[in-house]
Amino acid sequence: MSASNPFIDWKVEQRYAQEQNFNLGRVEPHRTAAQHVHALIKNAEKAGLI
Repeated sequence: MSASNPFIDWKVEQRYAQEQNFNLGRVEPHRTAAQHVHALIKNAEKAGLI
């Protein structure tokens, strides 16, 4: 993973925002980063690290 934080512009109250307020340009980097973290966790599980 990169050293930059893709969630730097995310605020917890946005979790409950209505979907029509979502902007694909802001959401896509969050989604990509979350998928990357998910893959890292799955790989760590397969390797017996967690």
